[in-house]
Amino acid sequence: MHLVHAVLRVLARGSDQPIEIVVFDNIGIGTKIYDPFIDYAKVAQGLGVQAEGPISDPKLLAAAIARGMEVVKRGDPYLIDTVTQPR
Repeated sequence: MHLVHAVLRVLARGSDQPIEIVVFDNIGIGTKIYDPFIDYAKVAQGLGVQAEGPISDPKLLAAAIARGMEVVKRGDPYLIDTVTQPR
């Protein structure tokens, strides 16, 4: 099972620990689905986890992390789906 899927399953079951997850999706390690690409934010939202993305512009990442931290401070999990260059 892909690591992100495992983490989302844990979050969906509930946890007493708030967590912010930033997914660095380089579309090459672990995930080999290209058409369509996996939208991890939508997967998380479908499991009841607040999320945003996919974010491909690095200039938008700091604001996304700040929004996520506000949610985590309230005690809820948050996922940010980012798209990185494959290596």
